[in-house]
Amino acid sequence: MNAALHVIGDLTERREKLPARIAGRLRAKLSFSQMKEIMEGGVAAFLESVRVECAEIHAAIHQIYFDYAIDAELAS
Repeated sequence: MNAALHVIGDLTERREKLPARIAGRLRAKLSFSQMKEIMEGGVAAFLESVRVECAEIHAAIHQIYFDYAIDAELAS
């Protein structure tokens, strides 16, 4: 997902990096979180934090590529 978001950001005129940045943060969390840390904080809490970051990525993609003011884009 992280790589795809970078490519999309690079290939479009809307060179927004926020979704890729959030995805990179999520990737790091999933790659480097230690099992001991996850268990100490609670699996449910860890999974909820993953869900929240996925929702942030979704919201950023929607805002940038689907829900922007068309008038502003046409004027530029």
